Amino acid sequence: MAATGADLAAFVRWLMTDETGIVAQMATPVVARASYGYGMALLPRLIDGRGYLGHGGGMVGYLAGMQWDPEAGIGVAVLQNGPIGNPNSLARLAIRQVRAVRDGRDPASEVIEQLVDIDDESGEGLAVAEVPAAEQAVLVGTYRSHDPWIPVFAIEARGPELWLTFPEGPDGFDDAQPLLPMARGWFRVGTDRLGPERLRFDTVIDGRARRAWLSGWDYYRIG
Repeated sequence: MAATGADLAAFVRWLMTDETGIVAQMATPVVARASYGYGMALLPRLIDGRGYLGHGGGMVGYLAGMQWDPEAGIGVAVLQNGPIGNPNSLARLAIRQVRAVRDGRDPASEVIEQLVDIDDESGEGLAVAEVPAAEQAVLVGTYRSHDPWIPVFAIEARGPELWLTFPEGPDGFDDAQPLLPMARGWFRVGTDRLGPERLRFDTVIDGRARRAWLSGWDYYRIG
């Protein structure tokens, strides 16, 4: 869907006031965990005990996000130029600030959320495994793809661990994730037992991997 800011705000307003039951069906998630999963085009989030609904999107050069707080009856649409940022997080910040004004509180007391901690609710994550220094030397570097949404990532050595880092991750996806070695040279991305993301490397030349595969997308070393 392509829309102006005014169009997107009108769409959020309709979603917030729909009485047909369609939106409730759209927002009913198929969940792997108690509070996080996609519905039919809408994504429910539970953050600091508060429920939000919405969706994000974008294309090369811009991003967009819409969020609303059903309990408060406040919705926000954010349009953003550039590839870095999180418009859904900014929309939720604006919702909290409006809610603060309505409740007689200082909106400046509301700060942008720390996305790293949002989905770490179960306490059942996997332990981060050590990667030998010789293997780290082969994999550490920066990799780029033609994928316009996630064009670049880096592999960093943090002590005995390998980490995958993005300039800024998509909504709900951490900017930095540990890599857990698996069988046949694969790595699990992150410590969530149910996380689907996988990473592997190949085309090793002069002791350095030249290509990486992140969940089906190919990336090539640039540094």
